[in-house]
Amino acid sequence: MEIRLARAADLDECFALDSSYETEFVWQVQTHIEGERVESSFQRTRLPRPVTVHTPPDARMLRLDWDRQECFLVADHAAQILGYVDMTVRESQQAGWISNIVVGRAFRRHGIGKTLVRSARMWAEQVDLRVVIGETQPKNYPLIHLYQQMGFRFCGYNEQHYINEDIALLFSNRIR
Repeated sequence: MEIRLARAADLDECFALDSSYETEFVWQVQTHIEGERVESSFQRTRLPRPVTVHTPPDARMLRLDWDRQECFLVADHAAQILGYVDMTVRESQQAGWISNIVVGRAFRRHGIGKTLVRSARMWAEQVDLRVVIGETQPKNYPLIHLYQQMGFRFCGYNEQHYINEDIALLFSNRIR
């Protein structure tokens, strides 16, 4: 398997990957506001039954990210795209921002996701960024678990991030 920068010819194959996932857990948020004090807490909660979540990629946004020519990496094996990671640079923060990571269903649980995230982090280090931020929804426990396994730490959330009104959980991994 080779990890490399995506080419224009790879994009359709990236869009065609099955990005759905199954989960038995979610991160449940609880917010308590009392006067000037705001407290939020997150708790991993087991669902009553496993759920399959369908999250089709936004092909237009992915193409725009690829056009930026920053860090859109693919895992390629024998001329087949197994997965990809899309990380854009936020110069003002000196941060790489992972907004999409997908591994095709048939190729999961073989370390491809970890390899893609590691490669994105190495790319960020080479261009002198100070941190990599990963975002995900509270129901994407497989990705939350991956980030935690790789040393990312929960660093915040945004209630207004996604158009579908899901909360974005943020995880960071410092480079320097």
